[in-house]
Amino acid sequence: MHNFQSLIWRRGWLLLVLLLVCWTAVASPQQVATLPDGTKVVLYDDFTWAYYGQNITYEFDFSTLSPDTLPEFLRQGFQVEVSIQTTAVEMFLQGWRYTMPSPKSAQAAWGNSDGRTTWFCGYWYNSSTDQASSAQPEKRQNGMYLGDGQDFRNCYRHGGTPRFPTELEWLLSQQWISEETSPLAGGYGAGVVATDDDIYVLECQDVTNACNFFSYSVSRGVWIQETTAGLETGMFRNGSVLAWDGDEIIYALAGARYKDSSRAIFMRYQIGADSWERLANTPVAQGAGNAIAWVGYDSAIYAFVGSAKHNSGSSSFVRYAPETKTWEILESPWKSTDDGASLSWDGDMYLYAFRGEYDEVIPNGEFARFNLSSGTWEKPLADLPDSEGVGDGGSLLSIAQWKEEHSDYIYALSGGSVSEAPGYGFYRYSISMDGWERLSDIPCPIGYYVGRRLAYAAGKIYYWQGSPVSDKWLCGGDAFFSMQVDLPVPIQANADVECPLASLVINEIEMNPAGEDSGAEWVEIYNPTDTSINLAGWSVSYTNYGGGWEDLPSVEIQPGAYFVYTYSKRRLHNENGKQVHLRNTYGAVVDSTAAGLKDTRDDSYTYQRIPDASDCWRFVNATREDSNNRN
Repeated sequence: MHNFQSLIWRRGWLLLVLLLVCWTAVASPQQVATLPDGTKVVLYDDFTWAYYGQNITYEFDFSTLSPDTLPEFLRQGFQVEVSIQTTAVEMFLQGWRYTMPSPKSAQAAWGNSDGRTTWFCGYWYNSSTDQASSAQPEKRQNGMYLGDGQDFRNCYRHGGTPRFPTELEWLLSQQWISEETSPLAGGYGAGVVATDDDIYVLECQDVTNACNFFSYSVSRGVWIQETTAGLETGMFRNGSVLAWDGDEIIYALAGARYKDSSRAIFMRYQIGADSWERLANTPVAQGAGNAIAWVGYDSAIYAFVGSAKHNSGSSSFVRYAPETKTWEILESPWKSTDDGASLSWDGDMYLYAFRGEYDEVIPNGEFARFNLSSGTWEKPLADLPDSEGVGDGGSLLSIAQWKEEHSDYIYALSGGSVSEAPGYGFYRYSISMDGWERLSDIPCPIGYYVGRRLAYAAGKIYYWQGSPVSDKWLCGGDAFFSMQVDLPVPIQANADVECPLASLVINEIEMNPAGEDSGAEWVEIYNPTDTSINLAGWSVSYTNYGGGWEDLPSVEIQPGAYFVYTYSKRRLHNENGKQVHLRNTYGAVVDSTAAGLKDTRDDSYTYQRIPDASDCWRFVNATREDSNNRN
C-alpha cells in the first residue's frame, strides 16, 4: 500500500522536495518526480503514489470472466456483472476478505428487529497488509484498494438486524456452509476426527448415558450410526479425544471427571471391522487437559494426559508405540494442560500444541511445538491473539498432509471463553512468520464441553458445534459446517523495478519487559539504507503520561546496523495501543509502529517487523540488536 504520507514519512530527508512536487502537481492528476537517489515516483492527486513503471499485475486472466459463472475462489450463489466480478477478483488478489456480521445474542437473527438482539459487526480485512476497514475499500489511482483503517473485528452493536450484504461483500466473504445437521448435540465426552473421506463424531452426555458414535459420509452427505458395542455406559468423559492413524484405526483417550482420580482408559476403533478394543492404560490419569495426535513421522501416538486437577495438578506428555503397545513419558513444555488443549501434526517433523485453559480466571493462549527429530520442545511461539484465550472446544488442525500448499499454516478454533461464554474465533497461524490471522468467525458457537471440533476431509475443513442445547449456544448444539479455505495470495508486481530502501525505521519495540519496566523499555532503530545516518537531532515518542518525545543520542548507525534506545523512565503504555513515532532532524515523522500494539505478557516477547524494515509486525521472542528475519 502506497499513500503520499507514507512516502514522506519513510523519506523524511526529502520532505521539502516532495512537498514542492506535490504543490506544483495540483492541476494535474499525476506527476512524475525524481528523488535525489535517482528513483522516479508517480504522485497522484488522491495522495497515493507508485514507483514509476511499476504496474500492478495479477496472475489471473480477466477475459475469462462471464456473468454466467464465477471464479471458484469467490463465494458462489448468484449471477454477477463482469464489472463487479473484476473488482472482486482484484480485491481478492490484493488480500481483501469480508467477514459477515454474526450473532452475539440468542435473539439475533437476520430480519429480527427485536431491540434485545446483539450482533458482531461485519468488517473488511486484508491479510497481506494487516489492514482493517469498516467500509468497503476503494480503488485508488495507483491501483491499490485502500480501506478506512477502522478495525471492527471486536465490534458489536445492540438492537435491530444488520443490512443484507452487498454483492462485493458476498463474493469476498469466506463462507461456512451448513452441512446436514448431526444426529447429536454435545456432551461431557465428545470429540471429532476425520479420515480421508469421512468425519467421525463421538459423544457421551454423562456417566449415566450410553455413548453415541456416528460418521458423516462427505460424498453422500449423510450421517451413519457406527457401533458402540463394547463401550460401557458413560465410557467417554471430560477430555475424550480421537486420532486417526491414516489407515484403519481411530485411537481414543476416554477422559475423566474431576473426581475420577485414576482413570486411564485407552481404546481403539477398527474402521473396517466396525469394532472397539481396549488397549494398555495411559501411564498417568487422564482429565480435561487430554489431547492426542497421530504422527506419521515415527508412526506413533503422541498425547497430553491429565489436567490441572489430576495427578497433583499436572499433565504428562506421552508417546504410544503401536508396534510394542507401550507408553513412554516424554519431556513436557508445561506443568499442566486443561480445557482446550490440542495437538496437531504438521505432516513433517513438528507437532503443534495448545496448552488450554489451565487457569479458570486468566485467559491463556499459550502455543508451542515439539521437534520430532530432536525430541525437544520449541517455545514460546506467538500466543493465540484471542482476548478470551483458548477454552472448551479449542482445536488445532494442520491440513498439510493432504494439501502441501498449506504446509505453512495451522488452523485453530479458540473455543469457549474463560468466562464460559460461547466462542466464535477461527484462526490461521503462519509457521514462517510466527503470527496469527483471524479468519471468518464460525456461525454457531462452541464451548462448555471440551474435545476437538475441527477436522479435514475431501478438500474442506469441517467443524461440529457439539455444545449444550440451550438458547445461549444458538443453533441447537448439533450444527455442522464446512469451509473451502483459501491461501493468502500476495499481489504480484513488475519484477524489473528495483524498490529503493526506506529511511531509518523502528524495527522492534519492547513495551513490557520482564520485571520492572522503568529503565528497561526500549526501541530498536534499524538502518536499511546504503549510507550511515547520525541520530543527532532525532527523537522518539512515548505513549505513557499523555505522550511526548525523548531525544536520541548522537550515534552513527551504519548501513544494515541496529541501535537500541532504552527509555529513561517507564514510558511505554502496555495496553493503550498508541503508536510510537520516529522523528528526524527536520521534525518530520519518518516512521511509526503499527497501531493497536498491546503487551501484557511481562516477558521477553517484543513486536518486530518481520522481515526487517517491512510493514508486517509480529509478536515474537526478542532479537535485540539482531536481524528479525525468519529463514
